[in-house]
Amino acid sequence: HKGCTVNEVVLAIIGAALNDYLAEHHEKPREPLVAMCPVSLRSQSDDSAKTQASAVHVRLGAPDAPLEQRLEQVVESSRAAKEAVSQLSSEAMMDYGVVIFAMWELLSRTRMDQFVTPSYNVLVSNVPGPGDEAMYLCGSKMLASYPISAFLPGINLNTTVLSHGNSLDFGLLGDKHVLPDLDLVAQRMLHHFDTLQRQVLGGKPAAAKPTSRRAGRKAAPKTRGKTVAKPAPKPRARTAAKRARAATTGK
Repeated sequence: HKGCTVNEVVLAIIGAALNDYLAEHHEKPREPLVAMCPVSLRSQSDDSAKTQASAVHVRLGAPDAPLEQRLEQVVESSRAAKEAVSQLSSEAMMDYGVVIFAMWELLSRTRMDQFVTPSYNVLVSNVPGPGDEAMYLCGSKMLASYPISAFLPGINLNTTVLSHGNSLDFGLLGDKHVLPDLDLVAQRMLHHFDTLQRQVLGGKPAAAKPTSRRAGRKAAPKTRGKTVAKPAPKPRARTAAKRARAATTGK
């Protein structure tokens, strides 16, 4: 989608991954999932220490939407949310954020959050990192920085993205009782990122990779003469049985 931002691409990938996760667990939402995204209300010239932030809700696309169409839907919802924010003052937006979080804090303390459906499904934050400047610790260059955020009332999944050089580092924090296999979400996010990258590059993969371990090896040089390799000895029955047991251990 022309003109989309990095945040909108991240939201589309997260939305696709979460819908895959739900489908894997035989669940299908009737409405698009919604992300709550913190936004900074601070102007570039403001250097005060006080907090100036609020949050907006962005729909993550229809449950069955293809990735490219999902990105378009995310862009549309994101632009609508930004337009709504622009109509309010910074003070009004901050008050809105305070009221929302205070309400969920009260519901959580009284355990009433078990009976109230939140207006969002996931918290997604994009934190600007050190930019293109390399960072070092005791002479070692930092290659990645994975953020670890915190749970907020009413939120079972927190996704924080930290920009670092030319890369984005994702940190996923989920409630194990709600998302017992959070690794699946991360795997699907990587899958959809690769898919979107191929679509943007016109169907060409970013780098050619061998399709198998054998395909990635170099061909062995031909030997001279008529030397014939001896056939490998057959494994003993006891050894084969041990290998079979080892292959199935842990299932």
